Amino acid sequence: MNLGTSVGHTPHARQEASPAKRSDARCACGARADGYDISSDKPVCRSCAPFRADGGLTAESPEARRQADATTVADKLPTPEDPGSIQLPHSFLVTASGPVTRISERSDATIEKRPVTVSVEYRLETLAEFVDFWKLRDRRRWKPAAVETLLGNEDLETSYELTRSHIEDWDVVADGRVEAFAGLGQLMVDYDGDPEDTGLPKTIIDRLYLAGEDDRAVNGIVIEFARDLRSSDLWGTGVDLAYINAKHAQHEDIEGDLKRVLEDLQEGSV
Repeated sequence: MNLGTSVGHTPHARQEASPAKRSDARCACGARADGYDISSDKPVCRSCAPFRADGGLTAESPEARRQADATTVADKLPTPEDPGSIQLPHSFLVTASGPVTRISERSDATIEKRPVTVSVEYRLETLAEFVDFWKLRDRRRWKPAAVETLLGNEDLETSYELTRSHIEDWDVVADGRVEAFAGLGQLMVDYDGDPEDTGLPKTIIDRLYLAGEDDRAVNGIVIEFARDLRSSDLWGTGVDLAYINAKHAQHEDIEGDLKRVLEDLQEGSV
């Protein structure tokens, strides 16, 4: 004898051992089971069943409600006119530390200057913020620009004085995980607005246009950005890992790239 209700991509008949053993079958929500879910092979009621017997989602299922809500929200969020303001799916992180002269005013109105070391962490959460540090990749004096950008974005109650010798002693690294670079590529593929007159560099504008017009895959865009940044002293190992991952996904040879990354990591650990 088979249970009468099928829940799954296809009608899912399940042989009962005996009516007594099957009568107390319960869904995870506690309700009496109406059938078995083909994806988990567990008892399920009509309300919790994610699929109809014909393969479609049931209107009452949590998954159907989630998808409907997601579609409604997406419909209410138009593409921003300025792509630079779009939030990145995964942020990048800039870390920096180095010497400065701290300037503070005493209660007697005198000024005190004291050498200190500060550390700064700054997340790049929008396309424009990423581009600010992408632009520094081939700048000859990238470190002063990076440090000044970081300190300028900090909400600091204390004033700091920076000299050229200070900045040369700073350690600054911008980096991101593989998924951060993949999210950047996906953002550019999904963007369907007009990037002109947005203040973004022409290279970025061109890539936004091309990403939407020639249907390039995300991996191709990741490889382009990684090639921009791999030779930069500002950007970290995440660039190489994203580059290798994207090349591997496109079935390209990565042996030489892996060797280079391992050598760099070994040198850095010495």
